[in-house]
Formats: sequence, structure tokens, C-alpha cells
Amino acid sequence: MKLTKKIMASIISVVLITTTLTACGSVETVDRTKTQLYIGMVPTGFGTDWLYAAKDRFEALNAETVFESGKKGVQIFIEDVPAGSSIGSVMSGLRQEVIFTEDCDYYQLANSNLLYDITSIVDETIPFNNETESIADKMYSTQKEFYDIDGKYYAVPFNDVTTGIIYNIDIFERENLYFLADDTSSKAAKFTELPTGKKSFKFITSSTDTKSAGPDGLIGTNDDGLPATYEQFFALFDKLVTKDIIPITWAGQYQFYFYRFLYTLWANNEGFDQMSLNYTFDGTAYDLINSIDLVNGDVTFLGGEDGIEITDENGYLLNKQAGKYYALSFAEQLIQNTNYYDEQLCFSPAQQHLDAQNLFLMGTFSDSVDETAMLIDGSWWENEATFTFNNMENRYGAVASKNNRKFGMLPLPYPTDDYIGEHQKMTFDSNYSLSFINGNIESNKVAVAKAFFQFMHTRESFIEFTTITSMTKPFTYEATESEKDAMSSYGLSMMENREDALSLCAYSNNNTFLNNRSTFNALHTSIWQTSDYNVPSTAFRDNKITAYIYFNGLSEHYNESFWNNSILSNLN
Repeated sequence: MKLTKKIMASIISVVLITTTLTACGSVETVDRTKTQLYIGMVPTGFGTDWLYAAKDRFEALNAETVFESGKKGVQIFIEDVPAGSSIGSVMSGLRQEVIFTEDCDYYQLANSNLLYDITSIVDETIPFNNETESIADKMYSTQKEFYDIDGKYYAVPFNDVTTGIIYNIDIFERENLYFLADDTSSKAAKFTELPTGKKSFKFITSSTDTKSAGPDGLIGTNDDGLPATYEQFFALFDKLVTKDIIPITWAGQYQFYFYRFLYTLWANNEGFDQMSLNYTFDGTAYDLINSIDLVNGDVTFLGGEDGIEITDENGYLLNKQAGKYYALSFAEQLIQNTNYYDEQLCFSPAQQHLDAQNLFLMGTFSDSVDETAMLIDGSWWENEATFTFNNMENRYGAVASKNNRKFGMLPLPYPTDDYIGEHQKMTFDSNYSLSFINGNIESNKVAVAKAFFQFMHTRESFIEFTTITSMTKPFTYEATESEKDAMSSYGLSMMENREDALSLCAYSNNNTFLNNRSTFNALHTSIWQTSDYNVPSTAFRDNKITAYIYFNGLSEHYNESFWNNSILSNLN
């Protein structure tokens, strides 16, 4: 069966590549009677369909608009641009006037005069669709603080990216995998070794049973019946194993999917204020572990009940956050129980992210592929898997289509019952996305670039983006019931997860953070690197160490000496 799954993954990957190559359309020629606007878009998993949809609407809306003397109308061209540090080195030579990219050093680009000053169009009311707000009005407070440089804006974020667990709702509903109300996990003593998930829990037996409150502790919300604690989570995994369903999978070739998920789990454990300290280095930390006695569960915290003040000088202490320890404990328990995943695939260089997605989707329909209940991936996964959905629909019919299957981003469980209700609902954006106007733009193109930029930040454009990509925009906006009906179940879950939630962004304008951005970047292994181990998943698998050992290794590696020599020394 292992061989069959590998062959199936390879076949599907070949189909995807073929479909991609044959899907290219004809090249549009330049119409000199119109104003040309060149848009740069970094190639990502959520594609460009949303951008082409906006292009069509903007061109139609401005068919009679004069942006340049002697020309009428607009013609938009969408082209690839790089992400990361490489874009700065080529920016001055790019012809793209409006750019959407990610993983860039915003402050470096702005201070190098590579970005156009967009303060006026960020602050003024958007002049489309009877909008009553400006772009700034729609931004979260953490975003405003970060993107505001001395009272000016040179960019704003454009995507809302997190890495988490996607679950197959169809399997959950078919197998009654929801916990029954009033049957909660015991309050395990904090900081002892986590329970093994062997406690007997009650699950619903029919769709009419009342589900438990879920991680948010509230009945009647979208997480009802889902595991509220780690203990329940692994009890659910044990139940899946008895049903011959693989609980979870991820891309074996790219272990960063796994540790980026741990980053999200860590943030979920800490909550908004405590996790924010990792970027602001300004506030009181209340959960920094000083010592743990694993025998009797006794623990001492730095500063006791009063906590300890975090500053630029002692930011290394945040590696002692309890939420980080528990995220590692979760990983240890998952990795060291090979019944929970296919070890040959989840640690195989041959299983790429597309392969993991394909097997996750195919298992319900193909007898030759094991059924899998959950997938560790980025929030963009569904759109990235569009070709697989389309191929499956062609093969199995409408029942296999994207809009007729149910998936959701799993609201993450907490270490113990004590955490439930302790934090306000939160979303965690671990990306560094930018949308901006190129600083080298010609003066005769400024008006059309500004208009398009504001157009892309209308509520209509946000809803269109979510409907097409099943991802959310990093701004405040709501969808009507009819608009929600047009979304896939996964897109709807993404919208619901962000409602009434604080949005935590993995950045700040603190100088310690800005001057060491790559070290704190979730895309780098350094956030989980110790002196002896680079990646938690492989360390737990190959070295059979405990979370306690890994946790202590982080503090030993990122100690005061490291902080002084590698972090503070980089400050201006």
C-alpha cells in the first residue's frame, strides 16, 4: 500500500504539471490608445485568479476614464515578481507599478527610497462603491503601528497567512468524530508530562446529539465538538486509528510546514498580549518557566506571580514561555506515535506539499489511497490544490468538487482545561506581505496606480479575494449571508475564525526586531534551533528526545551571551 500511495502521488503531480502548462492563455497585445498599468505579483499558492478578476472589473469601470493625455481606458498586465530580499536588488529596474509580494524587509525597502509614498491614498476615504472608510480605517492596530514610518505609509499588507491543521469535515460528520457535551477532559496538572490521550471520551452518536463547547468554551460557535485540549485531540487521533483512518499528514520534503504550525500553536497557547512580547519586547511576561519538576509537576516562574518585565536587553528570556514548551510537548506526542501518521511519507523527501494535499483529497474517493483526516499546511492550501479538485471532479463527478466538499481550518486545542476561555479569540499572521507602488513609477502613471491600489482595498475586492482563494485579507471586513453562501466551506471557516478575533501579526516597529528580522522570521529554522537540533519534528523522530530537553536547549542556545553578541550588537 505504501508503494501504491507513492505512485498515486506521482501520477497526480504529473497531471498537475500538465494541466498548468496547457492552461496558459493567449498573450494580450498592448493597446496604445489606453493607459497600461503593470502589476507585479509574487507566485504563491493562492494564485492570480483573484487579481485577474479585479483587473476585469477595474478595466470595465474605467473604460472611459482618461488617466493620460490622448488615451482613454486602462489595460492591465499581470506579471511575476520575486519575493524576499531579492526584490530590493531588482526594484529599480522593474516596470511593474503596483506590486504584491511577501517576506520582504519593509523598512529596508522604504529607507532605500524604493517605495512610493502612499500616505494620501491610505488615509483618505476610498473613492469607490460608496465606501465610507479609508484603507487605514480597515487596518488592525498592530499593522498601523508597523507600517506607519514617521507618519507616512509606503506599503500595507495584502495577505493573511497562517499555518495550521486543515480537517476533513466530511469525515468528521460521517464518523461522528465530535465530542459530546458535558464530557470534558480532566484538569491535568500543569507542566507534568502531557496525558497520552488514552482516557475514554464520549463522542456523539448522531447529528442530533449536543456537541461539547470546543476550544472557545462556548456552545453554539463553529468549534463545537472539536477537541478543546491536547488530551482530547490525541483521544480523537486514537479513535481515528481504530477506524483505519490516518489522523494526519504533511509535506515530508518541507519540515518547515510542521514547525511553522508549531509557531501558530505556540501563539495560540500564549494569547495576544504574551505572544506580542516576542516582537515588541515591551511588557510583563507572566509565564516564563524557571524550573520544572516532572515528577510531581512543581514549577517555578521567573518573577513569580508578578512576572518579569521584558525589555530589549532581556528578550532572550521569552524562550522560556510556557506556551512554547507546550507546543513542543504536542509535537513530541504526535511524532513519537507513528500510528498517527505515515512515517514513510511525512519524513520522505519525495512527498512534497502538493503530494500531501493530493493524498488528503484522494483518500475519500480512491480505494488505492488511505483516507486521511487532517493536513498540516498553510491557509492557502485549498486554492493551491485547485487542479486536484478539478481533476477529481472530472473523474468522480460533482460530489468531488471544491464547492461540494467540506473542509475547515481547525481551531487549535489548548494544553489543559485551564487555558480554555483564558485568551480572547485570536488569529495569527506569520507572513510579511507587502502591497505598494513602485518608487520608480513614472509621473504619468501615478494617478492610475493610486486608483487601482485603492480599488483593490474596497470591501468588494476583499470579498472577491476570499471567495476565489478561500483566504482572508488582513483587514476588517464582513461578508453578508449571500456572500458566505458563495464561498467554499473552507473559505467560510476562514471568515468565521477571524470574526470577533484579535489579529496578531508577527512583527513590530521595535528596533530590536527590525534589526534582527531574519532571526525572528517564522520562515527560518532559527526560531526552533538549539545547539544540538535544528527541527523539532526530526529531532523527536530521530533522536527520541523529550520536549523538556528541546525546551531547555532553546534557552541554553538563545542565552544572554547570544542575545548580547548576536541581537543587541545589530542595533543602530
